[in-house]
Amino acid sequence: MKPHSSAQKYDAVIVGAGHNGLTCGAYLARAGKHVLVLERKPHIGGASVTEEFAPGYRASTYSFIMGHLHPRVIAELELRKHGLKSIPVPDVCNPTEDDCIVFSKDPKKTHAQIARFSRRDADNYPRFFEHLQSTVKLLREVQMLTPTNPFRRDPAGLFKTARLAWKLRNYEKEIYTLMQTLSLNAFDYVSRWFESDIVKAKFMFWATIGGNVGPYSPGTAFYLVAHLIGQTGLSFAKGGMGAIADAIAGAGKAHGMRIRGCGRDPGQRRPGPWRQAGRRRGNPGRHRGVQSEREGHLRHHQTGLPASRIHALDRWLSHARQELQAAVRD
Repeated sequence: MKPHSSAQKYDAVIVGAGHNGLTCGAYLARAGKHVLVLERKPHIGGASVTEEFAPGYRASTYSFIMGHLHPRVIAELELRKHGLKSIPVPDVCNPTEDDCIVFSKDPKKTHAQIARFSRRDADNYPRFFEHLQSTVKLLREVQMLTPTNPFRRDPAGLFKTARLAWKLRNYEKEIYTLMQTLSLNAFDYVSRWFESDIVKAKFMFWATIGGNVGPYSPGTAFYLVAHLIGQTGLSFAKGGMGAIADAIAGAGKAHGMRIRGCGRDPGQRRPGPWRQAGRRRGNPGRHRGVQSEREGHLRHHQTGLPASRIHALDRWLSHARQELQAAVRD
């Protein structure tokens, strides 16, 4: 990495080199902005990381499939060009105590598998899947929209809200289904479609992947929909999930994005510490915007806002969060 001047200027500084922070930085760099990404851990990627769990053996240790990596991101950032390779998995084996159900991309094979436990459930499965797919279509469309604030009362805000409502005018059934899944638990929702405990258990497991609650918790039915939003199917990244982070970082670096932290730069041939940004070592690190992945929220501080105002806002947010947590406990 080339040494930076003591007066390096950035259009944006992103705090956190998780896959979201890297993607944000790569898009900004692609748009011609001077971007700096900061990371305190010895690796980039956040939950999208490949780690050595035994000498000579590496695996994805947090997120593990790339189904939610949007095809548009893959294409626009040219992630294939930067080393991303995927391995699709057409069949998934779900074991039981002494048997299994194999879910396949071939609907006839899946029907035959479920029919071994319940003919009624096998016949209901295509209808269940089709019912969810229409709601998934809605979420995929909303996923790519810029959020609007429905509480704005100025003409521009009212226009944006009206435009969104018009865009979604034909999704009444899907919105109703979505509201149902946000309130129901996975067990109750699945029981509306299937009778076999084994078949229901497989979908209940599906609804709890990546969560920390059981299938009887309210809202877990939503994950039956959420896990289908991804458009790359059940695919694994060759080299583990860290390969995705490396590809995104490579895409950003190709447009001048810089990454600093206290670990090793994946682009360097030899390990070496990344220098801290800010005022350490005589580097003011002047910037026009700061974005942070802290606590999963995106923060943006516009130029010209005094530091005292930023600190006051941070204190207010911290106090409000504490009061909310206390109210929930009570």
